[in-house]
Amino acid sequence: MILEKLKNEINTLIITKSLIPKPKTDNEFKILRLGKRRGESAVIYSIPNHKETSFHYEKGITYSEFLQVLKELSETGYVTRSWFNKNLLECAKEGSCNFTSLCGILELLGYCKYSEKGKYVSLKK
Repeated sequence: MILEKLKNEINTLIITKSLIPKPKTDNEFKILRLGKRRGESAVIYSIPNHKETSFHYEKGITYSEFLQVLKELSETGYVTRSWFNKNLLECAKEGSCNFTSLCGILELLGYCKYSEKGKYVSLKK
């Protein structure tokens, strides 16, 4: 049930091409579409290319990764970068920006908010 709710909420963000809030940058990270990452359905987003500004890289976060972070937020009240790096190894390996992008998307949806460097706290949605 939580998965279907999450998918519906994320679909709204995709339709509006929402920008992902990032704690320490003015660069635009934009939610683009659904796709595949690590063999699963994933939310694909763009990240800036600092060398060629007309070209953007694309990264992705799977629904199972979103669910793991939601579980951690529910159980502990927060999620940290160190937990993310340890428990979502493949997502972390794709790029360090996946932590703040995943949590930023959850922040847009009202599940958490940025607290301090490397930490987001639950809003108990």
